[in-house]
Amino acid sequence: MYKINRFHLYVILCAAVLAEVVIVPYFKIYGAKPDIVLICVAFFGMFLGPAAGLEAGLAAGFMRDIFTLDVFWMNAFIFGLAGLMAGMLSSKFYRESRATQIFFVFGLTAFSMCLHYFLSVVMAKSSHLLFGSFFFVTVAPSSFYTAILAVPVFAKFTDAFNLRDYRDIF
Repeated sequence: MYKINRFHLYVILCAAVLAEVVIVPYFKIYGAKPDIVLICVAFFGMFLGPAAGLEAGLAAGFMRDIFTLDVFWMNAFIFGLAGLMAGMLSSKFYRESRATQIFFVFGLTAFSMCLHYFLSVVMAKSSHLLFGSFFFVTVAPSSFYTAILAVPVFAKFTDAFNLRDYRDIF
């Protein structure tokens, strides 16, 4: 049985951040792009538990903060919270179900994007984009795209690491 250790976790997160910066901008569909990093954070949270989800989220958010022009530590906070939520909620759902994975990743993506919007508005003290417009033009399509892409990524990771029970990991 293969195990995901911290080295694998960080290599996967680095590859996801690199793919998101270099490759993903070419795969936009009507302006929506998938959030590869959030898919990885959701996977680690769902299959490895809340501690691994929080660690993966903080690391992924920190890496994204380095490569984006955003308020520093905002992404680390948001992704850490998303990873923690994924780990805490995973025990309440059948995580091997494709439908559960789609709804789970859709909800986490929408939550993280909405939280990012609200934190940006609070820190900037103004916004030129109304939340309704932002939600229907950006959040909903990107969340759907990310959720659909999460299914083959989850299947590949589950097969590659032969994950059946998160107590065997770390």
